[in-house]
Amino acid sequence: MSAFVWFRMPDDTAYYELKQTHGTPKSFSSVLQLGTEQGFVFAPFEPNSEQPIVVIQAQEVVKHSFDTTLLASCHFNDTALSQHKQNYVSAFRRFHTALTQQHCKKMVLSRCEWHSATLTINEQKHLFLKACKCYPHLFIALINTPQTGTWLMATPETLLQQTTEGWKTMALAGTKKAKDLENATLTGDILWGEKEKEEQQWVVSYIEECLKQQNIGYTLTPAYTSHAAHLVHLRSDFSFSVANKKQVLSVLNALHPTPAVCGLPKEKALCFIKENEGYNRKYYSGFAGLWQAEGFLTHLFVTLRCMEITPNAVCFYAGGGLLASSNADSEWQETQNKMQTMKELFV
Repeated sequence: MSAFVWFRMPDDTAYYELKQTHGTPKSFSSVLQLGTEQGFVFAPFEPNSEQPIVVIQAQEVVKHSFDTTLLASCHFNDTALSQHKQNYVSAFRRFHTALTQQHCKKMVLSRCEWHSATLTINEQKHLFLKACKCYPHLFIALINTPQTGTWLMATPETLLQQTTEGWKTMALAGTKKAKDLENATLTGDILWGEKEKEEQQWVVSYIEECLKQQNIGYTLTPAYTSHAAHLVHLRSDFSFSVANKKQVLSVLNALHPTPAVCGLPKEKALCFIKENEGYNRKYYSGFAGLWQAEGFLTHLFVTLRCMEITPNAVCFYAGGGLLASSNADSEWQETQNKMQTMKELFV
């Protein structure tokens, strides 16, 4: 089998197994090259020769109901966090200095954690099914291709969605633990501070500018609290129409990577991240989902809560938006909270 993906759309009661049984998934270096391609697309944070955009052709698609049998337990060998935190704090200082010197308004600093583990294909699929059970409102996908290796994700953020009425995207930023909401109001200053509201508004403003540059009119909801697993975020939804498929590609190319995973100004932040983050994000903070596949509407998600699975290890990824007012300890804790989405599947 050349490549496959198991995926479950948010709030769906079934999941799909999509296979490319012949040939190798096509590779691309730019979003604009997707054109008339059809299938399941998996794109990195920044496409290059080692991490290309790949499209898995839907040569075989099977819809499954969920198995109610007891899921198997999977394990990874935990490692000390002291070195991980030391590396993060060093990177934070570099980013924070650039922010205080007004190099950028906002930048996203991420990190990864490698842990030794050996997971069979059946254990990987058990993790996928457990993610579907634990996170019914998220997009869940287990992706395997020769170019990308194996990745599992459970993500709350839509990058671009086709509907029967038109198209949608969202501005998602700001993070708190859901348990912190007990006895708290879901709107206003009680829950969301100025840092989170400012961060989310910049994402809104960026998407507005992307659509205006394409001469696309839109409607926008006020910001509201959106639940994602054991976390909550500030979210606003955009609805709009496009003239043709070429304009869809232009919008997608403009949106990715969004300020929610990169920063503002976009090009400056992207350059700074590549030079100073200290590791290769690969497919973390890229996007994945159905692209013009027969029988499905296009729906692409930002690859946020995810892990990479290799023959002898797993790697967890997480990040957070930094402003000049950010604090290293609280931002570190945010990455810890986000990694729990994947780590809790092993409990």
